[in-house]
Amino acid sequence: MTIQSFDFLRSSEHCLTLDEEVGYRNAVSRAYYAMFHRAGEALEHVPSVEHNHHANLISYMQGRMGIPKEDIPAARLKLLAYDLRQMRQARNEADYRLSDSKINADVARESLLTAQHFFKRIS
Repeated sequence: MTIQSFDFLRSSEHCLTLDEEVGYRNAVSRAYYAMFHRAGEALEHVPSVEHNHHANLISYMQGRMGIPKEDIPAARLKLLAYDLRQMRQARNEADYRLSDSKINADVARESLLTAQHFFKRIS
């Protein structure tokens, strides 16, 4: 069975319905991974790297490795990179800062909306 980015997005939606903190945290995390994997599916020329896959993808989209050779305009990729970077930070907070973060239903809903919007703009 092959999993795709959309499956992570559906998982995020499901986690939000659990209506408890662990569900909200997982919704944020799954929304980020939906975006990360969707970018990997949509972009054809991301340089292959041995480590730091997440940071390198964002850097590529920002144009820090030269102008991206994609059908998506560089300016749009930069905006998408910003969203992906923000969501990566939210995912880190949701996954690792269990005692001092403020992950709630509003944050989870906003993360899901960001991911849904990302899917529309990267196509």
